[in-house]
Amino acid sequence: MDIEILSLFPDYFKGPFEESILKRAQEKQLLSFRHVNLRNFAFDRAKRVDDRPYGGGPGMVLKPEPVARAIGSVRRSDSHVVYLSPQGRVLTAGKCQELAQKSHLILLCGHYEGVDERVLEEEVDEEISIGDYVLTNGGLAALVLIDSVARFIPGVLGHEEAALQDSFQEGLLDCPHYTRPERFGQRGVPEVLREGNHAKVAAWRKAKAVEKTKRVRPDLYLRYLAEKGEETRKFLSGSLKEIALSCGNDSSVRAFYRKILGFEEREERLHAPFIGTSLVLIEGENTSPTFLVVEVEKEIFATWVRRLRRAQIDYYVTSEGSDTYLTFCDPAGHRWQVSPKIEG
Repeated sequence: MDIEILSLFPDYFKGPFEESILKRAQEKQLLSFRHVNLRNFAFDRAKRVDDRPYGGGPGMVLKPEPVARAIGSVRRSDSHVVYLSPQGRVLTAGKCQELAQKSHLILLCGHYEGVDERVLEEEVDEEISIGDYVLTNGGLAALVLIDSVARFIPGVLGHEEAALQDSFQEGLLDCPHYTRPERFGQRGVPEVLREGNHAKVAAWRKAKAVEKTKRVRPDLYLRYLAEKGEETRKFLSGSLKEIALSCGNDSSVRAFYRKILGFEEREERLHAPFIGTSLVLIEGENTSPTFLVVEVEKEIFATWVRRLRRAQIDYYVTSEGSDTYLTFCDPAGHRWQVSPKIEG
C-alpha cells in the first residue's frame, strides 16, 4: 500500500515510521509513505495556506486552492482520499479492515480551525475521526489510522491471525491474557488455560470478553447484542399474554419498567397495554438473559429513546434499510430490541 500524507509539518511523522512494525513493513515493501508539505502548493512567496473564516470567529481556515493542488499532485486512479477531522465518522476495526484493502491512501491532516468546506466536497472521499475530542493537528490522528490499518495488511504482523483476534474484532473488548510465571504473588493462571483443551479455552475467552465488555463498555455490549446476540428470542405481541423474567433481588428492575417503559402495575404484574402483554418479575437468582423483540407505535418508540437518554441508560439505535431498531438492557440484563411499527 502507498500512503501519501498531506500536512503542514512533514517532520512530525519521521520518528514513528522509523521504528518497530512500520519500519519493517517498509523494508518488506508492504508499505510506502510520502510526506507532502501543503505549503509547497501556496500561491505566494510567503507560502500562506490559511486565512480568516468568513462570518468571523477565532482561528484560521486552510484555503481550498493549496489543498486541492496538493491532492491533485498525488492523486491516482486508485486513490482514496481521507480527511482526518473530529467531524468525521469514528474509526473502527471494521473501517481499518476496509481501508487495508485500498492500494493508495491520501491522508489530509486537519490544522487550525479546519479546511474550507468546498475542497472537502470536491476532493475528499470520506472524513474520519479517531474520537470525540480535538487535537492540535491531524498528524497524530493520521498516525493512529496508519498504525491501525497496517495491522490488517497481509505480512505486516508476524502472525496473520493476531489482528483478527484483537479487541473489537467481534464487537467485544479483548479477553484477559496470561504468561509465565504460573504464580505471581497470590494470583495464579486460570486452570482452563493450563488444561490444553482448545475448545474450552475458546469458550472461556469469549465469555470473559463478553463479561468485560458489558462491565467496561456497555455501549459496545449493546451494539454486540444488536448484531450478534444469541439469547433466546421472545417475540412480544398480542398473542403472548404473559411473560416471566427473573430479576434477582434488584428493586430497580420494577422501577425501570414503570418509569422508563411506562408499564402499569396491576395485581403484582406489570402490564403494557401498547403491547398487550403482562410481565411477571420473579425475584431470586438470575437466569440467562432473555431477548425480547417487539414492535411499538412510533410515539412510544420515541418516548422510550427520550426516557433512556434522560435517565442516562445506555442504548443503541441501528438501521437496516428502512428498518430502525432500538436495543437496550433492563437492570437485570434482559435485552430488548424494539422497532417502530410501519404504517400502511
